[in-house]
Amino acid sequence: MSISYLRPIKCRITVFDKLMICRFCSNDVFIPYEMLINVEQPGVGCLYGHDLAVCQHCGEVNHFSDPSGFDNDKDIFVWALKQYAVDEDETDE
Repeated sequence: MSISYLRPIKCRITVFDKLMICRFCSNDVFIPYEMLINVEQPGVGCLYGHDLAVCQHCGEVNHFSDPSGFDNDKDIFVWALKQYAVDEDETDE
């Protein structure tokens, strides 16, 4: 599933309401991106999406996936990822 609905801005990201934390510096402010990679020969056009979040403290790129999906028991779609914008002043510590 694509993260295209996440905006590439400084934010905090939660997965099932659990805050994403950088594994290197324990920071919690990221910029999410989606990177598309051609998994076949160049020009074939078979693209695979990678979900990335760049830590705004140390620059480490964190790979993650979107576990959102349809809950057959409840007959609803469950969104796992949430994004909370961060003010620029908040990250200038």
